[in-house]
Amino acid sequence: MIANVLDENGSPQETIRGILRTFVDYLKHKYGLIQIEENCMNQMINAGLRTVAEPWRDLLDRPITLEELKTVVHRRAGNKAPGNDGIGLAF
Repeated sequence: MIANVLDENGSPQETIRGILRTFVDYLKHKYGLIQIEENCMNQMINAGLRTVAEPWRDLLDRPITLEELKTVVHRRAGNKAPGNDGIGLAF
């Protein structure tokens, strides 16, 4: 159980409500909206392929198999974070 955390101002939070609020505030800040310019977004959309070739479409629509999932997980280093969540595969 977490007994206390420091909020963004460095103040200790010891109540359940304070601890939860600190985590929520942190995650809102970390995963907040990303401001983009509309013309940049349109350039990115128009720069790539507009459709996927038929053979690839069928392949990409298939469900992921358990064997494929195991292969991907085992190829990753256990101490590396797989994405923005910061949670490593060792967890």
